[in-house]
Amino acid sequence: MAAHAQYAFPIFTVPEIVSCLVDPAYFNLRVTADDIHKPMPATVQLIYAACLEFFMGLRPEMLEAPKQILLSKLDHPELYTDSVPMMMFHTHVTNLAKIAQVDFFTLQDLTRPDPARTRMILSALVNFAKFKQERQTTVVDEFARESEALRERRERLEMEIRRMREEVEAIRNQRAMDEPEVGKTKNATDALLAELSELKKHQTALAADLDALRKRKAELNERITHTQSLLHNAQQVGHSARSRLVQSPERQKRAISEMGDELGAEKVQEAQYERRTRDLQARIAVMETFEQDILACSALLDQIEVEQGKVDAAARNVAQLKDAIERSTKDTTDLDQLTKQLEHAAERLERTTRQAEDKRAAIVAQMKVLKAEHDVISAERHARNREMEEKRDRNARLDEEIREIQKNAEADTAALAAAWAALEEHVHNYVDQMTSRLNAART
Repeated sequence: MAAHAQYAFPIFTVPEIVSCLVDPAYFNLRVTADDIHKPMPATVQLIYAACLEFFMGLRPEMLEAPKQILLSKLDHPELYTDSVPMMMFHTHVTNLAKIAQVDFFTLQDLTRPDPARTRMILSALVNFAKFKQERQTTVVDEFARESEALRERRERLEMEIRRMREEVEAIRNQRAMDEPEVGKTKNATDALLAELSELKKHQTALAADLDALRKRKAELNERITHTQSLLHNAQQVGHSARSRLVQSPERQKRAISEMGDELGAEKVQEAQYERRTRDLQARIAVMETFEQDILACSALLDQIEVEQGKVDAAARNVAQLKDAIERSTKDTTDLDQLTKQLEHAAERLERTTRQAEDKRAAIVAQMKVLKAEHDVISAERHARNREMEEKRDRNARLDEEIREIQKNAEADTAALAAAWAALEEHVHNYVDQMTSRLNAART
């Protein structure tokens, strides 16, 4: 015993050895303490065969094929029928004993077993079995826990992926639902921009027309001032002519009659102008849309031109009346009436101008309203564009997260497979090592 005290495995008592040998979790043998105290060759061979099966998965029938191969290579195989199986069994048990840190195993331990040596060898094998069972349980439990954790993580990831896919699908559906509305909004915005462009063009044209009317008004005011000056001069000339001319009732009657006819014609023309003005005002009152307002402005411009024509006609009438005054002795009341006619024409021109200014102010106000609506629509369009960009970014992030989760899941699965493969490789290496040692011992 003292010679083998250097080995690291403990020496178990016989009851402890028997307890391990009969334990179903280990060897599941039917042995007693007497089988250890008084070992027999058949008993120890049965125990060692169970050890080979427990540690190496090597059953007795698995040695039959190698035995037949080895016997077939011998010249007289019938001579070695009993010895070859024993030598093969001895080689496998010797290799197992070396792995269990027993390097003193011999053939006599199978054929003539010694109780002390048998107890020492079985102590080493039991210690190795306990170590193997403990490590195997620990490794299996660890892998079971890791497998369960990975399975739970995989289920969580799959649920998360399904949830993300549902969210992505919902976002895509919402995006598909929003696309027609966005298209309509875009078309409406384009239409409003086109309309605003047309309105700006009309505004530019109206501004140009307004400037032209202002210039025309200034010219007409100058002409009215000049006409008034001519009337004043005509009145003075009439007074001086009346003092010099010989009174002729017939001639004055004719002159008065002619002046009355001209005045009637002027009244008829003025009534026509007033009727036309009322018609134009009625048309302007019923215009409701912006385009009709612009057309009404154009009508007002035409009316101003008509009024300008009337002022020109009045100026021509004044010139004619001036000639008539020079030819006759018309009294100053007729000249006052002509002056009033000019004043009325100037007032009508001023009213027309004011109406044009009011229309222009209304057009400018309506354009401001349209511009405000366009700004609101533009803001909504920008908001929708930002929302669409945010949804696109969120979709991209979700896709990236899904890819990352899938990649992590694949990496975890690969790691688990690699660990399992490493364990299998370790087991295969162990079996190969045992087989190589057995083959080495056989040779």
